[in-house]
Amino acid sequence: MKNYRSLSLILLLVITSIRSSAQFSANTVELSGGYGILSATQILQRVSHDTYRNDNNADNGVEFVSVKYFVSKRLALGLNVSYQTESGKFVDYYYTSPYNYYFYDVSWLTISPEFLYLYVNQKNFACYTYIGIGYVVTKEKDTDGRGFASNKPNVGVNGQICPIGFRFGEKVAFFAELGFGYKGVVNAGLSIKFSKKATAQQTDLPKANHDD
Repeated sequence: MKNYRSLSLILLLVITSIRSSAQFSANTVELSGGYGILSATQILQRVSHDTYRNDNNADNGVEFVSVKYFVSKRLALGLNVSYQTESGKFVDYYYTSPYNYYFYDVSWLTISPEFLYLYVNQKNFACYTYIGIGYVVTKEKDTDGRGFASNKPNVGVNGQICPIGFRFGEKVAFFAELGFGYKGVVNAGLSIKFSKKATAQQTDLPKANHDD
């Protein structure tokens, strides 16, 4: 199912790129989607269970989509939506009991505005940094060794700091980022740029002279 969603996203990006523009400028819109690993929410999930050992872990990584609007050639405002799930088994080896474990299923949905600055803005290459902070909705279901289940919904604050990211390409491009937060320590994906076409009034073409 996850591979199906990823393939559909890639096809959508490629098909819609026909109408996209090739340079970042004011009024440019960028649509991107990708996949990350080792998110902050996942790391905190494991650190918070310090007396337990995590066995049989199934980590699906982070899937995300984002849209950015460039207010100038360097600055952009964006909105990100990311989703991650994880399931596994926590075992307390310090507690000698046949029921010293529980199974868990947890999901994180993060919605966050982002603020981006371009270090380098060239036709086929861009280098940038950004920061994002927003809300995360956590849903967790725990089932202990006796079969008793409990649900733990929660709403909190989540963020992403990306000191450096790279974009390679024009209309459709590959990007890769390093940082920490809801998108993971490392993430990568595809993006498309859409730019407003210049009108006749916005261009400085010389007017033709007509003889009377």
